[in-house]
Amino acid sequence: MGLTWSTDGTYNGGSDIIDYNVYFSTSSTGTFTLFSSNVTTKSATVTGLTPGTVYYFYVRARNIVGLSAVSSTLTKSAIQVPDSPTGLADVPSITTKS
Repeated sequence: MGLTWSTDGTYNGGSDIIDYNVYFSTSSTGTFTLFSSNVTTKSATVTGLTPGTVYYFYVRARNIVGLSAVSSTLTKSAIQVPDSPTGLADVPSITTKS
C-alpha cells in the first residue's frame, strides 16, 4: 500500500523535521501498530497487508523535541495482486520471414 503526504504540521517549534513514523490498524478506534520509523521522505510503502482488509493509517513527524500529534487518519483497502497466468500454450518459434 503506497502512502504519500505533502505537508508537515503547521508548527514545528522552529526545529526541522528529522523523520516520520508510519502507523496502521484494522480498526479506526483500535490499537495502531508502528509499521516503520525513520522514514526520511514523505512517502512509505506498507507491506504484509491482507488483501480485502480495510486498514487505517496515520503519520507522526519527529524533530529534536519529539513526536508530533498524529496526522488525520487515512482509510484504504488492501488490493489483491493478481496471480501469474497459468495454462499458457507452447508456441513454435518463427525462424524465417515466410
